[in-house]
Amino acid sequence: MTECHSFTKDDAIRFADEHSGLFGEHSKLSCDELGDNNLSLLFRVSNDKGRSLIVKQAMGHVHIASENWQLTPDRARIEAEVLIKHRKLCPEHTIEVLHCDSKLAAILLEDLKDYRNLTTELISTKQFTHLAPQLATYLARTLYFTSDFALTGPNKKQQVGHFLNPELCLVTEDLSFTDPYCNHERNNVHAEISADAQQLWHDDIFYSAII
Repeated sequence: MTECHSFTKDDAIRFADEHSGLFGEHSKLSCDELGDNNLSLLFRVSNDKGRSLIVKQAMGHVHIASENWQLTPDRARIEAEVLIKHRKLCPEHTIEVLHCDSKLAAILLEDLKDYRNLTTELISTKQFTHLAPQLATYLARTLYFTSDFALTGPNKKQQVGHFLNPELCLVTEDLSFTDPYCNHERNNVHAEISADAQQLWHDDIFYSAII
């Protein structure tokens, strides 16, 4: 596993087993592919004793749009280094990165299966009294200690360049803030709302308001 290629379940098992001592020598390992992520492949590798880890590999293109929309796999390195930095600043609220292989664009992460998905819980109108102070603590530490208040000017500029990823920013800028408001080839418009979409694309007042 030295060349960059899309992981299979067997690849994910080998990656997790090689770079973690969690499973032990005599564990029977299995793997499940998680969801349909448009930018990454996600796997949960588990052993027969209930222990598990997450393998995340950055894909080389935007799956939801087109294989012609290429992305640098360096974003896996960026994600891993940011999480490692944030965990040092706020360990109680940051996931642990166990290993990162920049050549394979793959990260090994602790499994958060015992936690509930916040988006799902909020959609179901559940409230959490501890959420605000935990978010405040996380944001205060990670934002302050990576800002101009805590870093020297040269250090801050060096880190901005080190973590900058204009390609990934473009995914949000185009897919979320540009394509839906024009007749773009990446749009997939259902026939039942085609007339509404056409009207939206030609509504100059609406378009000027969102930009």
